[in-house]
Order: sequence, then C-alpha cells, then structure tokens
Amino acid sequence: FVFEGLDARPVPSLFRDFSAPVRLEPQPVEDLTVLFAHDPNPFNRWEAGQQIATRLLLDGIAEGSRIALPDSFVGAIDRLLADEGLDPAFVADAIILPSEAFLADQMAEIDVDAIHAVREEARAQIGRVLAGRLRRRFDALSDRGAPEIDAAAMGRRALKNVCLAYLATSPAAIDLVVAQAQRGTTMTDVLAALTILRDLDTPERPRLLGAFYD
Repeated sequence: FVFEGLDARPVPSLFRDFSAPVRLEPQPVEDLTVLFAHDPNPFNRWEAGQQIATRLLLDGIAEGSRIALPDSFVGAIDRLLADEGLDPAFVADAIILPSEAFLADQMAEIDVDAIHAVREEARAQIGRVLAGRLRRRFDALSDRGAPEIDAAAMGRRALKNVCLAYLATSPAAIDLVVAQAQRGTTMTDVLAALTILRDLDTPERPRLLGAFYD
C-alpha cells in the first residue's frame, strides 16, 4: 500500500477486533512506542506496551541486571495515567509490567534473582519518575464513601492499587500502604496493601500481617 501526502511514515495498527488476539512479531520498538502511547484499540495498545517492556526487561537481565527505561516508554505510561477518559481497568492492565513468571517463560536458562532484580528496578524507576501523577490518580480514585461493587468501581480500585504498588517503591509512600491495610473498606484494597507490604522490609509488615491473620 502506498499513501500519498503524509508528513511522516505511518505506523500500522493491525488485526483489530479479531475474535482472538493476533500477535505480529517482530515490530520496531519505535512503532510499538507510538501504538502504546496512542492506539485507540485497547488490545493493540496493551500488547505494544507488553512487548516493549518484555524486550527492555530481558535486555536488562542480559546486561547483568541493569536497566534504564527510555523516556518514551515511561512517557507512554504517563499518557495512559493522564487520560481520565480511558477505562481505569484497562489502564491498570496496560501499565503493569510483565510478570516474573512470564519473563521466565521467555528465557532458555531462568535466572530468578536477575528477573526479580530487573523488574523491581524498572518498577522503582516508573514510581520515581511518575510519582506526582501516580499520587494524583491514587487520591482521585480512592473511595470517599461506601464502596461500590459494580464493574466501574472495581476498575477504579484496580488502577488505584496499581498506582499504590508503584508509589510503594519509595519509602516515602509506605504510610499510604499501611493506612490502606488498616482502614481499607474492601477486601480488594486490604489484600492489595498487604501484598505490597509482604515484599517490603518494614516493621509494619509482621504486625499488619499478624493482625490480618488473627
């Protein structure tokens, strides 16, 4: 196909609205970054972000557990967080990094420590660079009254808790996690906070886990 009169090379968003996902590989990271930041098709936008993150994390593991996330990738996450017209449930899924189990599946020889170290460093970088945006979305999504249990409310809680997980990579945000673990109005929020605390070396961890167990 030849398109006339364009100021820049177009980036195709292919296989939209199929009954099952179709993954096109490989695609240039530059194209994937455009799709991750702008694609109006939710699956293609999510898939682009996951492909970029997977490549970055696996490259970081290969480089001895060192990673520096490109500004373009972090900026695309910022754009997702800033767009309040998007479904919060979608944004929550779109900005989560690939899981350690998924990354392990991509490796011929699995280095558990390296996977964990690189993924945590990437989370910390996102949390540090986007701290202001993450905090604003967290505050805006927090329940102000009796919690609701419809799909929209569950989506808001999902995004709020993803924001909290990124914020918790900074010691300055631990009080937010502790407060939610103590005063969360839904089991979803309490478990999200306790899951974050489980992986943090803080004096509050044994007390709050013990209180929940009791």
